Amino acid sequence: MPSLRGGQPTWPYSPIVSRRTLLTFVAGSALLFRSRTGHASSNGFALYRGNAARTGEIDDLGPVQPPSERWRNTTGSTVSAAPLIVGPTLYAGDLAGTLLALAADDGREIWSYKTGVAIWSSAALAGDTVFVGNEDGVVFAISAVSGEKRWSFETDENIESSPAVVDGVVCFGGWDGRVYALDQNDGSERWSRQIGSMVRASPAVADGVVYAPSDSDGVFALDLQTGEPIWHFSERPILGATTAALSEGLLYVVGAADGDLVALNLADGSLAWQIHLDELSTPAPAVAQGLVYSASEGFNQQSGQYTKSVQAHDARTGEPVWSYEPLDFAWADPLIASEILYLSDISGTIYALDAGNGAELWTYGDATLQGGQINVHNGTLYSGTRNGFLALA
Repeated sequence: MPSLRGGQPTWPYSPIVSRRTLLTFVAGSALLFRSRTGHASSNGFALYRGNAARTGEIDDLGPVQPPSERWRNTTGSTVSAAPLIVGPTLYAGDLAGTLLALAADDGREIWSYKTGVAIWSSAALAGDTVFVGNEDGVVFAISAVSGEKRWSFETDENIESSPAVVDGVVCFGGWDGRVYALDQNDGSERWSRQIGSMVRASPAVADGVVYAPSDSDGVFALDLQTGEPIWHFSERPILGATTAALSEGLLYVVGAADGDLVALNLADGSLAWQIHLDELSTPAPAVAQGLVYSASEGFNQQSGQYTKSVQAHDARTGEPVWSYEPLDFAWADPLIASEILYLSDISGTIYALDAGNGAELWTYGDATLQGGQINVHNGTLYSGTRNGFLALA
């Protein structure tokens, strides 16, 4: 079966050999994590999932009509995380451990920085500094202009969590089960707090509060400045918890290993509602315009068929609104831009759906994608591939 890292299979991946094995493994494991997707701000991509609230909705535009290849950069290494795009520059790390800056218009390399080991998660940018963690448990602050290191901070375990940078604080989780808060300028530790066995989800931040799901120990709300606990949802485990999305007083999180979509009240962490999606649901949820989006897969024992679905539910009640069946399991996090839902599956197909009703607008297939993460910016869609980058417009 594939190696599950950062919510994606390590390439090469064979659905024929490993599909049922994968589902069986996930159903009994709390160690599965989820995929990584888009980041954006009003002037480009700055944070994973589009903003500190990790909603997955971005103020930008992707391809509306069926796209064609704009450029391809073959670096020779798999890009697991979604590219970060700010203005004319794309930033992303690869599994060879290199953080790359490419020209967004043609894919030419501007600079590269070698961190030493694999980079599984998306970078974040604040000011003129790019922040990213690697498999050795080191967070790097790199000049966005020159690619020179400004500082680094070492933890004890792998970092798959994408940093949130808010109010001068760089916040992330680690495999050591801790949430860290560093000074944005010099990388000094402001605080760290143990919250579980592993923290692979990327923390969401809103109104001075850090919301951090643990792999199997529930969801924690911590004070951004001090790390002091505000509340802890432990009513039930959320196995393999994804990055949470925050919107309109609610927190949405998916249990990748139990297939449940859970909504909590931000004020006190109480359960608002929960629904079971299917056996497996690795993508982080997205929320926009009163709907929460997710994707799942399972196996029907009676029919012997696999079930694959992208769903939209009412964000307040959890009631189903629409469902779409992709060609294969949608592994990448859904991304919403200009009322279009973009996502990709593990067979290498990218989908553009009407976010309001789930109608298919277009699909694009490329075998090198195979679960690669996507972002959109200025009418172009960017994706990591198993050997570099692809831009479609």
